[in-house]
Amino acid sequence: MLDEAVSQLFRYQAPARIREQGAPRLFETAQILIGTCGQKAVYGTVGTPKRFWAEWKVPYPLSVEHLAKELGRQPSAQDVMLYGLLKPSNLLDVMRNFTVFERQAGRPCG
Repeated sequence: MLDEAVSQLFRYQAPARIREQGAPRLFETAQILIGTCGQKAVYGTVGTPKRFWAEWKVPYPLSVEHLAKELGRQPSAQDVMLYGLLKPSNLLDVMRNFTVFERQAGRPCG
């Protein structure tokens, strides 16, 4: 089912003339995409092939053990992503320091 979440994001990125569900303009400014299903979650960028989507492994600045104590249960992959990647300060760090925009002939791609 997690594969279906990522596949759905790919369908939405496709031009509407190719797939009726496509809305590619919604993805022009997106820097991170997240696919979730139940307790699992993966992230990638626009156009990233499925094989490169990955789980966020560490709920930094918390440890997995500390997060478990805070939640009162074992954290799921979705919990780790919410507390790690999507913590505002962490997300801003990823956006500022780990986002690359490619250029073709001196102009942004896309």
